[in-house]
Amino acid sequence: MSKALWVLLAACGGTAPAPVVANRVTAPAVAPVTTCKLAGAIKTVKLHEPLAGVTIIVGTGDQPVEAITDAEGGFVLDGVTAGDKLTAYYADLTFEGNVPARCRATMIDLDDSLGGGEVYPLVIH
Repeated sequence: MSKALWVLLAACGGTAPAPVVANRVTAPAVAPVTTCKLAGAIKTVKLHEPLAGVTIIVGTGDQPVEAITDAEGGFVLDGVTAGDKLTAYYADLTFEGNVPARCRATMIDLDDSLGGGEVYPLVIH
């Protein structure tokens, strides 16, 4: 409908026609974020001995998920998402990485011989 016709309708008390949207593009459906349970063990790089007492935190913000490794270096983190930031603290060492895809069973090696005060990458298998 032309502008002139719309103005005429408005002047006569008519209603304006609904706008026509050509080539409308709809956004693709967003898949819901699925959380999972991440289980694994942390061992030393050199001797592959289990590390007890490692604090593991996944996520940032208001609701991080955390665990402390047991005597066998084992841990379970429930409610994490693949790709989330994963931080491990052992003594004065800090290691960072990301939760692996599909939250598969995980072996993490920490080099406990490194100097403190640095942030080191996690070695996740």
